Amino acid sequence: MTRRNVLDATGRYRRVIEAAVYAAVARVAIRWLPFRYLARAFTRPVRRTGATGAAREQAVAHVRRAMASAVRRLPGRTSCLARAAAAQAMLRRRGGKGEA
Repeated sequence: MTRRNVLDATGRYRRVIEAAVYAAVARVAIRWLPFRYLARAFTRPVRRTGATGAAREQAVAHVRRAMASAVRRLPGRTSCLARAAAAQAMLRRRGGKGEA
């Protein structure tokens, strides 16, 4: 296995772990927090600008694949809203604008 393949695999693994953590936190937040707090978090503006064009599309694809992989491995069911909130948080972290 080449060094590049190892680095790519490590990046994918980290994104799946990140997606699992965000999805678990979103599940708990949706279950226990009043919706007004969730709505405030969803409408918060992005602080920094991120990638545009092809780099943004690649980031969206990475987040999408990581989220799909993570929710398959989490126990129980993860609602669509929790997945959307987690994906939006991941995209915000990368400077992208996600809308849930």
